[in-house]
Amino acid sequence: MSVGDQLCFATSGASSTLCGTTTAVFRGTLTDSAWNADAGEYPLPVIIKVVFSQADFDRLEKERRFYEAFSPPEEAVNKGLVVPQFYGIYKTTNPKMAYPFGLIILEDCGSSFASWNDVIAEGPRFRKAVVCGTRNLHKHSLIHVNLIPQHILRSEPEGFPVFISFSQTEEKACPRHADKHSPVLGDLEPIADVFECLEEWTLCRDLEIWRPRTIDFCGQPYFVDAYLNNVQGLIHSAQYGGPADVFEHACKVVRDYIAKYLPDFESPLKALDDKEIEKLGKEWGDVVEQFLVDLSKDAGRERKVSWLAVDVRALPALPAELGPQPSVL
Repeated sequence: MSVGDQLCFATSGASSTLCGTTTAVFRGTLTDSAWNADAGEYPLPVIIKVVFSQADFDRLEKERRFYEAFSPPEEAVNKGLVVPQFYGIYKTTNPKMAYPFGLIILEDCGSSFASWNDVIAEGPRFRKAVVCGTRNLHKHSLIHVNLIPQHILRSEPEGFPVFISFSQTEEKACPRHADKHSPVLGDLEPIADVFECLEEWTLCRDLEIWRPRTIDFCGQPYFVDAYLNNVQGLIHSAQYGGPADVFEHACKVVRDYIAKYLPDFESPLKALDDKEIEKLGKEWGDVVEQFLVDLSKDAGRERKVSWLAVDVRALPALPAELGPQPSVL
């Protein structure tokens, strides 16, 4: 196929997707002068990215260098990368306008994603493939920098991820050594500084490769593994709220985390639905309230003592339905 002077493309009636004030992207088709529809030849689906400023064209030039380096696509696949085929970059000056414009033409590899939730919905295999593709970029000293859902495509019909939009890509070594093992689906989220590579760490977090390191309880983050078998400790860490409300919140937070991220984890909470937790919370709250009334009377106080001010070891035990709790908090 010729992509020189004989190049022609049609927008196929598709409307453009405006990417910025000086950039527009069109889905179109590509043919050459020898194209013969009667012979059963089909136009090649392409993406045409058009820019209307010199600064944006300079960014296209940067993208071109990347696509050319990994073209044809077979070479990209051999290097562990999946990028669109590059069909050329063009620049002209419209005599009726004061500024230049240009365009880059790439293989149409499929649709991009609107959000990380859409990427996650593709399933674990696709998510892991996105991470592997990013790691391969890093192995070639390429940091994408602008890795967002809109810059990841799902190829059709193969269903593998394709990376686009390399105008901000930095050519530098990844701080995370290539011999480090790949992130494992379901592992506890590591600390970013320990993981070393911020781009890969952020991507894994956005794709929910890891289970979250913390849970949110009463507006504060708590290290989750310390409370999976210690709801009592979480309840007694509360700084505000009544005993019944705090009980319900703690039980539901831990139960829901286990259900979503650790389905094989054994916990009595998994057998309790919301109504059962609320019932247990009310019963325990009533016991605590009576305990506080008695405690205040014994101390000769007119006002009831706050349960948050009482030594946790003195408070009534939690319901047996929660299972055994640590004896030392």
